[in-house]
Amino acid sequence: MKKQIAALLTFAMVLTLASCSKNDKKTKSPRFSLANLEITETTPETSESSETTIETTTEPTSETSETAVTTIDPTVGSFTIDHSLEKLDMENTPFSTCYGYCKQLEDFELMFFVQEYGDLYFAKSEEFPELDLSVFEIYDSIFTPLDEAYEREFNRFIEDLHSTGDADPSICTSEIEVYRADSQIYSFVIDEYITGKDYNPENHYGYYAYNLRSSDGSLIELSDVIIDTEAFCTFLSVYLAYTPQNPVFGKTEDINIDELTEEIRSGKALFALSYDSIYFFQGSRFFKVPVYPLTFSECIDMTYFGSTPEYYALKFDYTGALDWDIDNDGIMDSLCLSYVPSSDEGYEGTFEKILLYLNGTELTITPNDLDPYVFDASAYLIQADDGLYLLISNIGMDSYTTDYIYRIENNQVTYVTEVNASIDKIIYDPEYIECRDYYDLIGSTSLHYYFTMLGTQGKPALIDNFFYSYGYLAATSKDLQADKVDAETGESIGLATIPANTPIETVFYDSDADVIYFQTLHENSSENEFFVIPNDHDMIVENFKGMVFAG
Repeated sequence: MKKQIAALLTFAMVLTLASCSKNDKKTKSPRFSLANLEITETTPETSESSETTIETTTEPTSETSETAVTTIDPTVGSFTIDHSLEKLDMENTPFSTCYGYCKQLEDFELMFFVQEYGDLYFAKSEEFPELDLSVFEIYDSIFTPLDEAYEREFNRFIEDLHSTGDADPSICTSEIEVYRADSQIYSFVIDEYITGKDYNPENHYGYYAYNLRSSDGSLIELSDVIIDTEAFCTFLSVYLAYTPQNPVFGKTEDINIDELTEEIRSGKALFALSYDSIYFFQGSRFFKVPVYPLTFSECIDMTYFGSTPEYYALKFDYTGALDWDIDNDGIMDSLCLSYVPSSDEGYEGTFEKILLYLNGTELTITPNDLDPYVFDASAYLIQADDGLYLLISNIGMDSYTTDYIYRIENNQVTYVTEVNASIDKIIYDPEYIECRDYYDLIGSTSLHYYFTMLGTQGKPALIDNFFYSYGYLAATSKDLQADKVDAETGESIGLATIPANTPIETVFYDSDADVIYFQTLHENSSENEFFVIPNDHDMIVENFKGMVFAG
């Protein structure tokens, strides 16, 4: 054991000091139902690229082989890369239940509301019924208390509103992030947050992580993955102690290493599994710990890693590095990103350009017009149907996001396009990339939308023209005539009058028609109705109150 830990410690130190060297169809479109706020992925023919992309002269490459297998030298470990897994088609079903009122403050009006929000993911394949059963049981254990909390808060909200004319806001949210979904493993994290007048945060609040075997829905324990806990904790302590020169890919100063290693030893650490790594929770976030450096130590069961579906995505770690065999030659490659600080001494923490190293050799990235105010970044290696891509997402001032995309081919990188999309959740499937940004609709609203990188030649294309919004409320300032629509079909029913002071919730924005869909909110939710109006800023300001516009 001591020799193994010593060897592991030495290797980890070498890894951190020389992480940039080498070791020797169809797109999916969601269907939206106004009645139950459901998004379901379907599979129509591939659509044209979004107008948000730009032209590129890059030539397409041949399709990736489904059977490509890379076996790393077994004398130094058992890490095997293959693309034999079946992707689980996921059904994403967000929901929102809310009610509110407009309150007059000193010099403006603001909405106060009670709301429950959640987004559920279900595997649509009938091949894994036991997995579906396990997921339903987990959701029931999580969302039943959430529903009960909302009912309590809603009743309290209505009672206070009727008795005093005033009520404090309350929010019950639960969002799910999927880390991988395939025929071997379904790994996801639930982030739950509840606020309320009399709510005890120790009762039901926090993060939950689940790693399930797709074959039978059984839970994967941390002890199943980490065989030698002490050896792994030794590596982890050294790995996290390394501080990149320009830490833009994730800060580690908020991670308590001793606390985390103790949680791992006790088996209580929250974790998620990816194709090449374990994600651990610390400091209010999940961060990546790559497992390939541990192949020789035999402290990890490598059968949980290395296999992927035909198309997949891998995230760079907090040092800006990623190990993967990108050219299928049986030898692991090392990709490393580094940000060059700005020469302007008046702006500490700003950058001039990005450097990319492949196996220690710098590759030229052009163009490289980097917004200097980069406060956070993430990067992904994406295997799409028409090639291998590098996506670098930079978050700058006012949370403005710029994403650069490059094609990787023959040890060269070629610029493809630039988009401004705020990636909302980790990318594991290039067919369905979730984004979220603020837009001015009925107030400044956070909108969810979805990109695909399959069949797009590296230029992310909007899956459809719908941008979804949940929990953003306003109220009519006067009687308003608007086009009423059927909750199931979205078809027009005819003009109807919405009385003044009626609370409303923005539901989604149709970018093609440039119209906004919203629902009226009533104490009895069965009375809620759906309407559509033009996206006309002057008309909106004239007819609605309680809105907040960013900036």
